[in-house]
Amino acid sequence: MNINTNFNAGAPPMMLAGLSGRSLMTRSNSFQAGRNQAQTGPAFRDAMLDIRQTADALRGAMRDMMGLGQNQNSPFGSMFAVSGDTDILTIGNSGRFIGDPNQAMSVEVLQLATQQRNEGTARTANAATPLGVGNHQLSLTVGNQTFDINFQVGANDTNADVNRRIADAVNARNIGVTASVATEGTGDARTSALVLQSRETATSFTAGGNAAAALGVNTVTQEAQQAQFRVNRGELTGALQTANTNNVNLGFGTTATLQATGTANITRERDELGQINAIRNMVNLFNDLVEVAQDNRAGANGGRLERDLRSMIHTSQSQLARVGITTNAHGFLDINEERMREAAASGALETFAQPGGAQSGFLGRVERMADRVGRNAPNFVGATPMNNADFDFANMSANWNNQFNNWMNAGMLFDSMF
Repeated sequence: MNINTNFNAGAPPMMLAGLSGRSLMTRSNSFQAGRNQAQTGPAFRDAMLDIRQTADALRGAMRDMMGLGQNQNSPFGSMFAVSGDTDILTIGNSGRFIGDPNQAMSVEVLQLATQQRNEGTARTANAATPLGVGNHQLSLTVGNQTFDINFQVGANDTNADVNRRIADAVNARNIGVTASVATEGTGDARTSALVLQSRETATSFTAGGNAAAALGVNTVTQEAQQAQFRVNRGELTGALQTANTNNVNLGFGTTATLQATGTANITRERDELGQINAIRNMVNLFNDLVEVAQDNRAGANGGRLERDLRSMIHTSQSQLARVGITTNAHGFLDINEERMREAAASGALETFAQPGGAQSGFLGRVERMADRVGRNAPNFVGATPMNNADFDFANMSANWNNQFNNWMNAGMLFDSMF
């Protein structure tokens, strides 16, 4: 059972129920058999699978929301970092920021990380090259390695021809230096110059060989340097930090890309949309489990899961209502869109999800309930496992649960068990 997330501003702000991903699963007639107390092995088996899979999906989502599962970026308990000046820096990694939202923070960018750049002498593109006809060499030293670029000059080669030939030869080698040809002007006034640049920021190189001086690429026009910045908190000036790139770590789980020198204030905001979507997902998955419970409301042990779910909602009814979650006449959860948005903006939605921390909050209670149901799926099945009027389900449920877990862990095909 899935809530309908389409909100019509002209209609009452109550979310209606619809079909979920679970409802699209292939379902056999064995689920209806649970309602009719059909005492067949396959019905019992299929009901166990449905209960376990649905409960496990709910448990996994709750763990992700608490930052305990595969998704560590829970929208609860963390903030979005927002740059006050994106011309100076932009926030990376989805802006997650774990820290005091009331403490003022700014980033002072003192220096950007740059690549070394050597711009050669600009000469008329169609004029003869200053290099004589024959074999020539350009040597590039990066770190402790020297790479020789050998090339030939023909009698009719122009400046543009030679510069392009050298650039192609440099770029064909993985040596930490890239080459390009800078041109300006048009027609007979067009100029051509060879440009060398380090591939990475904060990386230096030297250009030698007989061609370097002749083409003017032995002169550094931009030095390679590290980024320098400070992260200031409140009245405290942060320590000077350096980085080899402009992608830096601001601390508290937040990264940024430095764009220019200057100071940018950092503000922190709740991930309101992320919180709302997470609660919507919880409601959808919770309703899936309610649907499973209703499939198993009859039979030897039927109704137990539905009673447990109703009890859990009843004990949290006032908390749910404050954030826009209500129960409809069919026992499913609905969402009042407008009230939930207000709760997210005020911080009430986060308080609801984690009133005493992830383990003692509402999400924690749902996670533990789903874990209990998933681990003990046979205890919530409406259909009995065999056609035996004298079958004592209370005494045998533990054995069925152990057998079920063994099958699941072994990855065995259930059809071979019946």
